[in-house]
Amino acid sequence: MKMLVDPKHCHDNPCIRSRIARDPVRFAELRKSIRESGILQTPEGREHPSIPGDYQLSFGEGRRDAWILEYPGQPLEVDITPLSDQQMIDHAIDENGERADLSIIEKARIIQQYHDKVKPTPSQAAMAARFHYKDQSSVSNVLALLRLPEAVQLMVHRGELPQRHARALVAFAAAHDSVTASAKAIAIASDKDWRLRQELNRLETKFGKPIDLWPLTWPAKPIEFLSSIPAGCMGPRVKRIKISACVGCDSLYQRDHNNHCLHAPCWEAKRPLWLNYEAKRSSRKTGIPLLKPEERGKAAYVYRGDWNESEEKGVKAIKSKHESLRLVMAPKGIHENSLLRVTGSRVVALATVDSAALNKKLSGGKKKAKAPKSNPHLERTHKNLEEQKRLVYAAARPMARVIPSFLPDLLYDTAGICLVDEDRNWKHMSASEKQMEIMASLIDDAIGYGAPAPKVVRKKIFDVAKTVHVKLPADWDKAPAIAAIKGAKGKKK
Repeated sequence: MKMLVDPKHCHDNPCIRSRIARDPVRFAELRKSIRESGILQTPEGREHPSIPGDYQLSFGEGRRDAWILEYPGQPLEVDITPLSDQQMIDHAIDENGERADLSIIEKARIIQQYHDKVKPTPSQAAMAARFHYKDQSSVSNVLALLRLPEAVQLMVHRGELPQRHARALVAFAAAHDSVTASAKAIAIASDKDWRLRQELNRLETKFGKPIDLWPLTWPAKPIEFLSSIPAGCMGPRVKRIKISACVGCDSLYQRDHNNHCLHAPCWEAKRPLWLNYEAKRSSRKTGIPLLKPEERGKAAYVYRGDWNESEEKGVKAIKSKHESLRLVMAPKGIHENSLLRVTGSRVVALATVDSAALNKKLSGGKKKAKAPKSNPHLERTHKNLEEQKRLVYAAARPMARVIPSFLPDLLYDTAGICLVDEDRNWKHMSASEKQMEIMASLIDDAIGYGAPAPKVVRKKIFDVAKTVHVKLPADWDKAPAIAAIKGAKGKKK
């Protein structure tokens, strides 16, 4: 029944709200339309259940506010109908569904309110049909945007951050400050796709743990174990932890065929379990026992997967089944396929507790083993690489002054700079050493791959020096290797 009522006594829909903020341009157009043509669609509502003489609108709040400004003190025509809470929600959704000016964040909030307030709770398939989406995965993608920080949601609502870029940041939503900073960087970038890739690389490095050891389907069944954790002044306590497969986990982040775990405690608990599982599996396969704690002092590697080691020697040692052989964890950072061919695992290396006895066994009882054949090409390549590293650092020292002091940390955090000398620790370097490292990395990139001859390396270095307007000293290439410099510094201290 249509009635003339005081618009100031008409309240908003208490069951569902769609608008984040009113668009002043569209509101001005609505006021103009009402001024020229009146209200084309009458607002609908019901009597207020607890305030006599007042009403609750199911839709039409914007028309009510525009009417109050255009015709202050005049009554507004409202269609008053007995409506249940479910009908208030349905009518508001039907009316909003015909409007094209709702942002994706506003649509997501409407879907979320519908899910929270409708009883029984609708499934995602039912919500997809109700809101005219193709399938339930589309609903999941829209609702996922609500996990982003409020500031990022507002950027998407205002159109500053594209929806697909925002969806790529959802996996890191728990890190509010970092995700907000990334969203702002993407929003102001001219090439948003490129900036998104850079920000995802930074977030992966900061919060992701690479899943490159175990398969995503391991373990087939959840593993429960007791873990001792600190508990402040109450002393340590034991907590039961359950480890499940990575497949289907909300913390699994996949991009460019790489898998990362975003839940560090789970990754740190799973890694030693996997290493222990692999060591036992390799021991069963090869018939070689694991190294005991009391044997660590006299153990020596037989094969650990280094590029300059003889895989043939490792295979021969495995076949010998010598009693001194032991299986140990491979050094950190080495997960070579060659280990898989020798020990049956990419993380398990081969060691011995009696090198003399093993060598005697492998040499067939002869006192002197046959010297392995040398590889001139590998030796020359290794020599060129060592000389290249020495020349790069020798040139980087006088050229480092062109690097501003604030730039090294910024480049290392955002651009993924790789150190020329991987044994050095960035956190323990001084400001001048960081400047030298950045310059060394730039020179190394200019030289490229392939272990070129020292003559070619010098030419590339002079090209870089000319580009940055630095004249190298006459004896710049007489500097000692970086390892010798670090050793001299340690001795001086």
